[in-house]
Amino acid sequence: MDRLIAVSSRNLKPSIVLAINTGMRRGEIFNLKWSHVDLKNRIIEVTDSKNGDQRFTHINDTLLNTLQLLPHRIDTPYVFPGKDGERLTDVKKAFSSARKRAGLDDPRFQDLLLRMNLMP
Repeated sequence: MDRLIAVSSRNLKPSIVLAINTGMRRGEIFNLKWSHVDLKNRIIEVTDSKNGDQRFTHINDTLLNTLQLLPHRIDTPYVFPGKDGERLTDVKKAFSSARKRAGLDDPRFQDLLLRMNLMP
């Protein structure tokens, strides 16, 4: 995981840190809005879970530092916005490049997290 983070692009790295430290799925990360992130109380509200249930996840020190460094764009509610502030829809190319540079075989983000036993 450290190798993957080290070789990830500036835009990809924070979402990987979030996934590793919370177990959030790709869609949950892409849908995450700043209004669901409480840095003061160190809680993230996951409103778009795979099974439709709402849940909360803790923000540890590593994730807190990462989130505090992210820019808060005024033109979008998303933590990880895509082009023109819209919802991010894909990081396949960036993840594939980082994965190869890190020497990892797992083809998808979810596969890597499952192998690391990080997904709920």
